[in-house]
Amino acid sequence: MNPIEYEKTIKDLYKTLLKMYPGSIDVKHNVKLGGNQIDVMWEHELADVRYKTIVECKQYTRPVTKNVVRQVHDTMQYLKATGIIVTTSKFQSGAIELAREYKNIHLLKVNFFKRKGATLEMYITEKMEPMIVFDELTSSQTALQSLYEMDKA
Repeated sequence: MNPIEYEKTIKDLYKTLLKMYPGSIDVKHNVKLGGNQIDVMWEHELADVRYKTIVECKQYTRPVTKNVVRQVHDTMQYLKATGIIVTTSKFQSGAIELAREYKNIHLLKVNFFKRKGATLEMYITEKMEPMIVFDELTSSQTALQSLYEMDKA
């Protein structure tokens, strides 16, 4: 797969993932915006607020450096957007640390293999404590009890 095909495949991946949100979100490839070339981009509106997301695709064999993270962050600041860097390789530890500092850049490793299927790795740049809360009025008592028992184990 060449770099342009990789970008288009990432665009299609996000187009599929974003179908779960209400309304139609137009995911675009190779957008020129404010003098910048953006590999993949989409905009959506929520509660009368407009959000913009840009995706930089790096079909690399070497790890993505913090310079790439810095460049994407600069573009994000200029465009007032959230950013995602997607690569076929991995990220240098300095790149991951810098993304943690910026807080609004997401790092993903996405490969597509003809025989093995697609793989997706996410680099978490912010520590999060997931919590699942069930509404006792709509959740069955059996389901709540089994979750409670698992939590105690």
